[in-house]
Amino acid sequence: MNRKKEIKNLLTGLGFLAPNILEFIVFMLIPVIVAFVLSFHRWDMFSSPEFVGLKNYKLLLRDPWFQKSLLNTFFFVIVSVPISIVLSFFPSIFLNEKLRGIVIFRTIYFLPVVASLIAVALVWR
Repeated sequence: MNRKKEIKNLLTGLGFLAPNILEFIVFMLIPVIVAFVLSFHRWDMFSSPEFVGLKNYKLLLRDPWFQKSLLNTFFFVIVSVPISIVLSFFPSIFLNEKLRGIVIFRTIYFLPVVASLIAVALVWR
């Protein structure tokens, strides 16, 4: 009896997950795999694809625009993201403390968020 309930719960869970898994496969996994396979081909979409191996990647690594964008991406990941995380971490800790006058500070801090929501509501009204 207990085993049947476990199987029923498993099937129910899989039934709820199935649409998300299917969506992931159709809209994420398959396009990534196709793009990866096509990256080894030269294809103008009018003729059949021609296999060129790693030639596309060799050209890409020599491209100055790609090198610059790669450098910018590394800078963003290594410098900008950690700084923004650290700078947002301290106000969040401060907002969570039980201090005198913290309600006023929270109100001032969150006022722009609330004001923009009110402005949008008034425009749509």
